[in-house]
Amino acid sequence: TSTGKLVAEIRTRLGRCDTMALNPNNAVCLLGHSNGTVTFWSPSVTAPLVKMLCHKGPLTCIAAAKDGRYMATAGMDGQLSVWDLRTYKRVHSYYTPVPATSLDIS
Repeated sequence: TSTGKLVAEIRTRLGRCDTMALNPNNAVCLLGHSNGTVTFWSPSVTAPLVKMLCHKGPLTCIAAAKDGRYMATAGMDGQLSVWDLRTYKRVHSYYTPVPATSLDIS
């Protein structure tokens, strides 16, 4: 078995967190909330590093590119969006008839 050490426990106060991903480039944790917001967290900080409104409803999944430049999000609003994490702007958006439940960027 593996034993880990709790580094931090922080209450986001942003509603239910439905999905989580790790940016492999900088180890920032990406949380997707029920209000359509994605927040970026570091264990050494008690407030979000970034807070982005990405969808009109709950997020269903998040993925970050290996180089840390892009993030993909999907939500219950049927949108699948690709974001540039250098500018925090949407670069592509797609409609999905059924909300995506899993994302990965290769």
